Amino acid sequence: MVKLSCLFALSLLLVLCRVAPAASTDIVPRGDTLNDAFASLARAGLLAENTYPADFLGEPLHTRGQLARLLETLLLDNQDQLSRAQGDSGAAPALRAALRGLQPELTADGVDVAAILEDTRASSTSVGGYVQPEGRLRVGGDSQPGSGAFGIYRATAQGDLGSRFRYVASASNWPQDWRRNFYNDVGPHDFSAVNEAYLEYAGERGLSVRLGRFYDRWGPGYLGATLLSDNAPPFDQALVAFPFSLGAHLGRDYRYSQMLSAYKLNGRTIYFSARRVEYAFSRQLNADFQENFASDTARSLLLTPLPDFYNAENFNVLGLRSSGFNQKFNANFNLGLSYDGGPLRLYGQFFLDDIQSPGHRTYTTPRKIAYLVGAALLPTPATQLIAEYAFADPTTYSNINPSLQLQRGRFDEIGLPSGPNTREVFLRVSQQVTPHLSLAAEGRDRRRHDDSFPEPNTRTLGAFATYNLDLRNSLGLSFYDYRQDPFPLASGVPVGNGFQPTQQEGNYGQRERIRELDLSYQFFF
Repeated sequence: MVKLSCLFALSLLLVLCRVAPAASTDIVPRGDTLNDAFASLARAGLLAENTYPADFLGEPLHTRGQLARLLETLLLDNQDQLSRAQGDSGAAPALRAALRGLQPELTADGVDVAAILEDTRASSTSVGGYVQPEGRLRVGGDSQPGSGAFGIYRATAQGDLGSRFRYVASASNWPQDWRRNFYNDVGPHDFSAVNEAYLEYAGERGLSVRLGRFYDRWGPGYLGATLLSDNAPPFDQALVAFPFSLGAHLGRDYRYSQMLSAYKLNGRTIYFSARRVEYAFSRQLNADFQENFASDTARSLLLTPLPDFYNAENFNVLGLRSSGFNQKFNANFNLGLSYDGGPLRLYGQFFLDDIQSPGHRTYTTPRKIAYLVGAALLPTPATQLIAEYAFADPTTYSNINPSLQLQRGRFDEIGLPSGPNTREVFLRVSQQVTPHLSLAAEGRDRRRHDDSFPEPNTRTLGAFATYNLDLRNSLGLSFYDYRQDPFPLASGVPVGNGFQPTQQEGNYGQRERIRELDLSYQFFF
């Protein structure tokens, strides 16, 4: 802990300037307890009349900006509702969690978050949870986990420890379900019942320090993010974030984030660090620069305050020499741009893997890029249309040293859920038909060069219907259709791009088909 604290102190010295409001356009991760806070506010009847807990816990996703606007227009701008929430022992913890979680976005919109928090009752009361008994019917083909009853649970507690600290704890088996369905059908994943558990410190002028386990999703894409995405298990990590300004000429609305983590991959400890600088040109236009490194050498964490693209021919820092540097260090960077014009949102990310200086001749590195572009359209408040395209080269997210691939497990890509060797189209349409009934459909077409690694071509269709009986109870009906091509070649035989499928990959000589019809009942508490 002392080492992490020192590293964060060094990182803070990178920016010597005064702070200013700044906001993010990230999608809120599915496992983030911010969703529980909004579900709890909806359950208490403190949001709009036709807003229900199922709108925040389930398959819908929201950006941080969207949640901030919802909180402002549905609660903060209604003084009667706000006073009710501030004095209610059950609703106040959810309000405090939402305010703290969205403080950068709310501050950028001119909301005095500190004043509202001061007038809001502090409590350690649980703020969210639900159980979802679910019956699944195998319609045709092979299906895992198959037909029959399947229970989903989730429970969250958030509270304050004094005026500066808050704690968060959340447990569920929910991640297994959503990844099984739609976001990465490559293979089994590594999950824990504890989704998030962390302690957060809120300092002066927007400083935030968080220590524990939580999800990351650094990007505005519905499908995922190119550098840090919530398809991987949550990280045990330390995170510091703060807004800053470079003055009138260079811009005032910046935000800096830095995370440090260590995790296991194939029995080895991987040390991981990522940082981001965001800049808000306006309330509508946001850009960011991200970089990260992964290393199997613990002392590499001492390099955290330095830029990650310093790989050079004569590199020699802390015993990490250029002769073996690429075997011990995998550095990458990512660029993002997002425009949110209200009814229309446009966004994109570009990821470059294995950064090397022009003078480094020890290894030959093929092109290793990934990118995601998308558009979200809201022609009416009840309708949403989303279209995205993701691409990754065959060797993206890998490294000369196989133990330094950007993965938390065999199939848990830290970046895009589809992993390397990807050309993927994603479409989604959702419609609120009545105040109680919502419908959605989404489709994915994922192509692999030579129908190969890490899985063959896949096509997926999902359809969802949610009917909210009241503020605590809802019914759900979903249909899931998944088709996967067989690997065209036997295990160990190289395909056109040089990859050799292993015994654990693919379905040799057979076409896989999964079709399921799921009926669920959700009860929120």
